[in-house]
Amino acid sequence: MVFRGMGPASILYALTMIIWHIPALMPAQSGEGYSMAEAEKVLKTIERIQLESNKGLSFSERSVVLTESEINSYIAYRIESEKEEVMRVLQLRIFDQNRLEGKAVIDLSGKKIPPFLKPRMTLLFSADLFIEGAKARLEFRDLFLEEQKIQPFILDAVISLAARFSGGEPVNLREGVELPYGIKDIKTGKGLAAFYY
Repeated sequence: MVFRGMGPASILYALTMIIWHIPALMPAQSGEGYSMAEAEKVLKTIERIQLESNKGLSFSERSVVLTESEINSYIAYRIESEKEEVMRVLQLRIFDQNRLEGKAVIDLSGKKIPPFLKPRMTLLFSADLFIEGAKARLEFRDLFLEEQKIQPFILDAVISLAARFSGGEPVNLREGVELPYGIKDIKTGKGLAAFYY
């Protein structure tokens, strides 16, 4: 599942649509702060990419474009449907040349955490997305926890804690994560992302 145990690492997972399973589509309706119709479009797109990749269809450079709004609706739908316990909010802004900005709300309420962390934290970031080989990685330009600028190693600590409390494996965003099955490249424009497969 996309968000289970991933905490802030879901920033990259959500953008590259890493899916271990596709839940049954729900009837079109609006959830809290998102469009179910947009989330369904992304779910159908993921299914199409997986089917075409499994069939080994040999088109030269197939791609699909998703808007920032569609991606954010999909992320919000997954957080809600998966009943995510740590990642409460994740919103992305997408710019030209694989630049991203984002906001994530992390909730570690009721957990034993180091004193330098608050139980509920807002993470703001700007980053460049790099695709190298079969991996995607984020290189952070700016990273803020609440209103304090932080170094990436603090984010690593938050990811590690979130993974521990959710039973998942910690992920190092700077080392990169495997691209989802079938995806070969990602390129962004203002308010949209093109996925090549």
